[in-house]
Amino acid sequence: MHIDASGKGLGAVLYNIQEGAKRVIAYASRSLSKSEKNYSAYKLEFLSLKWAVTEKFADYLTGTHFVVLTDNNPLTHILTSAKLDATGQRWASALGQFNFDIIYRPGVKNADADGLSRYPRNDIPVQGPEESVTIEDKAVKAICGAVVKPPSIEVLPCLGIDVLEATETPGQPMAQLEVRENQAAAERRPSTWEMGKSYNRQKTPETDDIFDQR
Repeated sequence: MHIDASGKGLGAVLYNIQEGAKRVIAYASRSLSKSEKNYSAYKLEFLSLKWAVTEKFADYLTGTHFVVLTDNNPLTHILTSAKLDATGQRWASALGQFNFDIIYRPGVKNADADGLSRYPRNDIPVQGPEESVTIEDKAVKAICGAVVKPPSIEVLPCLGIDVLEATETPGQPMAQLEVRENQAAAERRPSTWEMGKSYNRQKTPETDDIFDQR
């Protein structure tokens, strides 16, 4: 894999040896974010290595040994004796999951990755905290219309449960609350004898004396 970085972007080319000749597997490039444009040349080269190995070509490189060619000589010692800051240590930790060697070669022979880094794919937005992408209203409505479903309304049967009592005793099962409510309703309902008595008193006033005597 050939990697390079410039003040505009990052570039990488992945090769594979097939029948004694190098065959291109994939090209990759991207532009720099606003914060990345303030990196030093060494840190940009380190960023290109981390981006190409752990992000862009990780599916090709996982579980196999490969060689990385770079025109930045200090980068060849990045995983051995280099002193790294917090960001560099995170990048080195991510690169530690891969098995590879870094070899230096002059920039004149690294023209493929160098050209990609100087003319990055600006039409692809860079994912980062300082980058944003604006989506038109029509696209948002089309996406939401295809994903969001109208809410469904379900009518549930009403149970004879005292809501205030249920909230005051949250640990009691709902079935017990329903039984208690039904018992209370039965106690409030007049009995058959009482209903007959009320009826007789309204219809036959003569029976009042009998009930009074009893």
